[in-house]
Amino acid sequence: IHSISFDRHPSTAIHPRAALFLLRTVEILRQLGLEDLFISESEKNFDLDAGMLVVEKLYQGKTIAACQESDPKEVAKVTPSKRLWLTQDMFEPLLRKNAATFGAQQKFGQVVEWYEEVDDGVIVIVRDTHTQEVKKYKTKYLIAADGYRSATRRKENIQWHGPGNLANSISINFKADLVPYLGTRAVHGVTYIMNADFTGGFRLIAGGKGGFLIVSKAKGRETGFEPDSVFEKEAREMFEACSGIDAEECGFEVDFISYWTVAAYNADEYASKGGKVFIMGDAAHVMPPSGKLTLSQI
Repeated sequence: IHSISFDRHPSTAIHPRAALFLLRTVEILRQLGLEDLFISESEKNFDLDAGMLVVEKLYQGKTIAACQESDPKEVAKVTPSKRLWLTQDMFEPLLRKNAATFGAQQKFGQVVEWYEEVDDGVIVIVRDTHTQEVKKYKTKYLIAADGYRSATRRKENIQWHGPGNLANSISINFKADLVPYLGTRAVHGVTYIMNADFTGGFRLIAGGKGGFLIVSKAKGRETGFEPDSVFEKEAREMFEACSGIDAEECGFEVDFISYWTVAAYNADEYASKGGKVFIMGDAAHVMPPSGKLTLSQI
């Protein structure tokens, strides 16, 4: 299938984000001849059979539950593939490098300014964010993955419903040397934290050399986290409370803090009335990270 994609960002993802690729996705990578490449990349950071842990604290905290661990012998009975842990900033460069082999073009720094369905397809107007040059394209179909605030969904007057906004959360992206403390916990896909004061989770990279801490609930912050409400001192305190590790001792440094809303919505429709424009991803359905535990992340 020949395709062209437009991305307003200057390049591929710079943040780790989601990581779990389940078996059907990996089987498709196998069919494309890419499975070994993706496995090799995954093994740099993760134990492929490790799952997710729920603990009171990251270091020496009581294990409450272990979930989604893989049993290689059982998996081998139904498929030759293995599920993968690949963060978004690991996966996207590999996808970009190999996209052209399968007839796909990826253009970065491009914004779709306007589109219109016509009898034999869709006309799309795109602006280059660097040169400001504007180009017109003609395509049979348009698929919009333009996020939670999807302009495409609004233009097509597609409604969505669901539980709504559930929490105002933060992600504390950091550098630290956690390797001496963690052992096998450094290679788990996600380590969730649940204790009397905090609910959240760690996604670690490079075997424990950094990552991010999500905090969804915190004692004293019953309404969650409003934008720009957390500064480095509080971020360090939350890291210590969730990790059980002294921030100074492990060289903890905050890279940046992002604010986001945990929500759950599902669009009533996924296609325009003309049948040539489609929405996907967060434009079509928004769910909490824990709500994706049985879904591939692509």
